Amino acid sequence: MYTKKYFDKIVLIVFAIGLVIALFWKTTPVMGYEKLLFDDSYVHQINLQVDDVAALWEKEEYVMADIKIDEETIAGVGLRIKGNNSLSLSKEYGLSRYSYKIEFDHYEDGVTYHGLDKLTLDASFQDNSYLKTKLAYDLYQRMGVLSPLCSFAWVTINQEPIGLYVVIEEIEDGFLKRQYGNSHGQLYKPDYKRLEYDNRDIGLCYLGEMSTSYPGIFDHAKTNADPEDKKNLIESIRQLNLNKDLEQYVDVDHTLRYFVVLVFTMNWDSYMGPTGHNYYLYEEQGKIQILPWDQNLGFGTYCFEMTDPIQDNTYLINFPILTPWYENVLENRPLFTNLVESYQDEYLDLFDTFLTQNIDSQWLKTWFLKESSMIAPYVKKDPSAYVSFEEHELAVSTLYQLCVDRSKSIRSQLEGFSAITLNDLEENPKQIETSVNIPDLGNLQDLENAYDKNQILKEKLLSTSPKD
Repeated sequence: MYTKKYFDKIVLIVFAIGLVIALFWKTTPVMGYEKLLFDDSYVHQINLQVDDVAALWEKEEYVMADIKIDEETIAGVGLRIKGNNSLSLSKEYGLSRYSYKIEFDHYEDGVTYHGLDKLTLDASFQDNSYLKTKLAYDLYQRMGVLSPLCSFAWVTINQEPIGLYVVIEEIEDGFLKRQYGNSHGQLYKPDYKRLEYDNRDIGLCYLGEMSTSYPGIFDHAKTNADPEDKKNLIESIRQLNLNKDLEQYVDVDHTLRYFVVLVFTMNWDSYMGPTGHNYYLYEEQGKIQILPWDQNLGFGTYCFEMTDPIQDNTYLINFPILTPWYENVLENRPLFTNLVESYQDEYLDLFDTFLTQNIDSQWLKTWFLKESSMIAPYVKKDPSAYVSFEEHELAVSTLYQLCVDRSKSIRSQLEGFSAITLNDLEENPKQIETSVNIPDLGNLQDLENAYDKNQILKEKLLSTSPKD
């Protein structure tokens, strides 16, 4: 009798503990799309069925479409063209090669592709290698930075091929569940309204305790942030700017790892550059993380399309890792400047680890061989490609050599032979020489050269209708 009584109590205790765990434990669901669409060992097949292609291009808003991913069809999804500068330039040059967003639950709540609510089909704008985005995200993931999944797909519209695209997991509901579990924090995509505005809020400068002082953040919330959530984020920003108790308010290790990859890839169309955007900000219980987004202008190519572009390839390859942009910008980027000031040794150690594991090792060469050989047959037949296949091959070899030379420069900086800050350049002008020509990765001239083939494709697409 006593044994049974004690046994019953034990069962009740175990049940209660299990109930508490079920209610409060942060579970991470298995997301089926990770091993389906984002199996990056082969090129996927995606067909988009659209009633009116002209409306899709002209409206720049969601239209209803069906999508077939490999052998699976999902009807009634939202489809639209995407991009800011890339979209306006594509239209200006009369191209039909657009990037697209697909929102599975746009017209019907709860519709997903095995848990994925949204994805991007990226046209590799100014990326003749087709590899910059995939390489950047793979490097982030190898450094332990939470970042989107990537794969390649051969894309058709109404069965008409439009080219090889990079498939990117959008940082929204599916991503949050995959990375943080069902019980996650708040997500923002900071962005400016106009470049001539102050925009220090998206640089994470402290501008007071009122949430209205941060329109670039809170007007771009991806989750339903309540007043308490906003208060928590503003307090984190305040402490960041005070450079106090950073580990309580910032995921320091994750953020340093993010900046290592960002600085290596010379992506100045980002938090680090003049615009200060193209990143996501995640906040949970008053602690923030920065997440990477939009990598197509990385590896120095952004500098060649600025109003006053930097034309010196050697100068860009050797850009110092402690001051990876100019002072007038960095003084409004406290997430970088304050963390690196307080954790400089950790930052430099992480750079050493990054180079050793990814660039100085066999991994980089193996990665390039695998990815370039996998996509080559599709690049050869891409009807909207910006460049010829020979120019694509040149871009691939340029990207590889850029990584090698950038690694040599950073290694020289770490060992004290080359300037590690811009101020040091005045006293120590030694630089690693490079034969790399960064515009070979992609520039505006390629858009002009792609006009004729894009016109042929445009005529075909505008005459199509959905087929079973």
